[in-house]
Amino acid sequence: MGSRVKIEPITSKFLRAAQGPADSMIVFYHGAGQNADTHMESLNILNSLLPTTDIVVANGPVRYLPKEGKEDENRRSWVDVRTGWQLTKFILNMAFDKVAVVPQMMAFEESELKKRGLPKDRYFRMGFSMGAGISIILSQIDKEKCGGVISVGGMVCPYPDFRMNSKSDTIMIVGDKDYFYDFSNPRDSNQRGVPQTNTFFFRMTGLSRFLGLGHDQTVERLKSKGIVVHEMIIPGMGHTINAEAVRGAADFIKARLPAVEAKLPPADGSVFPAQQAQAGQEHRHLGGCH
Repeated sequence: MGSRVKIEPITSKFLRAAQGPADSMIVFYHGAGQNADTHMESLNILNSLLPTTDIVVANGPVRYLPKEGKEDENRRSWVDVRTGWQLTKFILNMAFDKVAVVPQMMAFEESELKKRGLPKDRYFRMGFSMGAGISIILSQIDKEKCGGVISVGGMVCPYPDFRMNSKSDTIMIVGDKDYFYDFSNPRDSNQRGVPQTNTFFFRMTGLSRFLGLGHDQTVERLKSKGIVVHEMIIPGMGHTINAEAVRGAADFIKARLPAVEAKLPPADGSVFPAQQAQAGQEHRHLGGCH
């Protein structure tokens, strides 16, 4: 029996500021098929680097009901994208400002801000994969500019300017082995391990090239709209969040919260033992676009 979905309210877990009460907040949006626990190790490290910042880790409202024999699964999403057609529909809806979950996400954010009494400029949106793309969109249709947007392994497609209500500084963090790095290139994308169902659909229909999907295309698109964009391209990182990505996110946020001081994790990557070989190298481009 195949997976079905159930639509639920957005729930969350949160990492409290070590030196509370918090003077800033991050809301983190996971990728499709993940949940609030997926990147918790990375977010715990980010929490230690930003001791006066609360991190709210949201659970997507679309819950994939587990297949028989896998009742312990907790796979969630912001939009149902189980097939290539559903993914295409989501991208087209995003292009025409029809993503149904957006109002629900914005109401969730406002509720979290009110709980803490924080102004919007002390609030950061951070996301991975689909969560990153939606974070970028949210930050442009929001009437108020937020403190900044951190996209890890994310991208957006072309969409009309009529919903450009604010322009928040954005950092695009991506690994050079991430298939989102050049989604429009079928050969490179296949080598980077794109999920086969969606890869085949996008390659055969030519939609990825037609829509201009990929990291570079997204950066240029945001720049053309007058958004300040920073890039961080991490050698060897695939579609994930590693130690270097965490440090890049922390640096970006600290630059916008001058009062926050925290010791960076060891350059040898000991906080993420599985990725020591990459974590010791710094490849940051935080001064502008490259």
